[in-house]
Amino acid sequence: MKSFTTITTNIATDLNQWLTKEAKREDVTKRALFEHVLRSFQMAKEREEYAEGFRRMAKDKAFMKEMHELVECDMASYAKQLKKFD
Repeated sequence: MKSFTTITTNIATDLNQWLTKEAKREDVTKRALFEHVLRSFQMAKEREEYAEGFRRMAKDKAFMKEMHELVECDMASYAKQLKKFD
């Protein structure tokens, strides 16, 4: 079961009007729409952080060398397994 925390905030009038209009159009509560928008923002930020981590790893020469060696080793093992079927 979800737990909820109450927050009180002031938002720009135009955003509140948009939130009200969209909530009615989507037939959801303003709280549900606000939560959906925040979750979407959260997911976008997490994707950005994940992508940035990969960019940092790609610049790490030692890490990339180690990964290359690991892939070569695994490919050799895979090739051995395939030869069993010849």
